[in-house]
Amino acid sequence: MIGLVILTHEQIGAELLKVAALIRGDKTKCNFVPIEMNIKADDLEKTTADALKEKTRDDLKEKISAYLTEKISAAVTAMDNGDGVLVLTDMLGGPPSEFSLSFLKDLKVKVIAGVNLPLLLHALELRDDSPKMTLEDLADEVAKVGRESISVPSKLIKKR
Repeated sequence: MIGLVILTHEQIGAELLKVAALIRGDKTKCNFVPIEMNIKADDLEKTTADALKEKTRDDLKEKISAYLTEKISAAVTAMDNGDGVLVLTDMLGGPPSEFSLSFLKDLKVKVIAGVNLPLLLHALELRDDSPKMTLEDLADEVAKVGRESISVPSKLIKKR
């Protein structure tokens, strides 16, 4: 089974997963990693013993990056059972997608930027109901549904 990881600013992904579970009536079997905008020194200290010793902004920025990369790597590794992992991020160019792109070269990972609820629901459905689907095909199909789910309702109503 292809693994799913949601990587978003703050708790956006957690809320999407909560709603998806309500709609589907089940557990979503998906990892979520928030990119917190205000990481505390205590969080860094748990992972990097010398984080508080760093004096410059660049040193602290490097420690934060290492801390988040470690969290994302753990989530991706936990979800990968050999079929690969689809990572869903909230927007292209933001920290979640920037961090996720670093995994493209090392692991069997595909990234989709611009997660929305229809996209997530479709990813969960296809992943669960089509076990022979490849990671590449899943990514293509899910991205297509995500794009098609965006509309301007007033324009749809005028066409009737």
